[in-house]
Amino acid sequence: MLVEHCQKIALVGTSCVGKTTIFEMLRNSLGGAHNVVFVPEAARAFFEKNPGIARFSADTQEKIQDFAIEQERKVEGPDVKIMICDRSCLDTVAYTRAAGDLAGASRLLTNIAYWLPTYSAIFLLSPDGVPYQNDGVRTEDSTFRQAVHNAFVQILEENMIPHTIIEGSLEKRVAKIESVIYDARVAS
Repeated sequence: MLVEHCQKIALVGTSCVGKTTIFEMLRNSLGGAHNVVFVPEAARAFFEKNPGIARFSADTQEKIQDFAIEQERKVEGPDVKIMICDRSCLDTVAYTRAAGDLAGASRLLTNIAYWLPTYSAIFLLSPDGVPYQNDGVRTEDSTFRQAVHNAFVQILEENMIPHTIIEGSLEKRVAKIESVIYDARVAS
């Protein structure tokens, strides 16, 4: 389990909403701090190593979920004050639910019930106003993209998981996230 004083931030959402771009911008602005760590997207690494695998099956998503948690555990430590995650183990639940496997999504959510409280902030990036770009790893269409976003909203609201929806231009998205990080740093 993460040490209690670590502020752990997850950037979550459907494909192509700016998560990795914002993650890299935060890495550029905060990366020099010795007590800030960055956890890259687990799903992209998983699919690059496992091309052709059934992407949205609950079994595949469970492997990604385990890998995401493993990546977060690797960087935790007593000196870590801020952990910023490009995605989270919650993404697997939304993708499975959007694919129509409600039982699988429920199982995946149960699997991470112990881990969700380790996130001090979950930022759900909205797809509104962000054009979709297919890149070979990202292969879903715009309808599925919206279904994933809707699944995120439903999961977060139904389970009363604290989160903030991030909208607007890239600059506004980054500014909102940075303000939360700054406010938490000042408070600690």
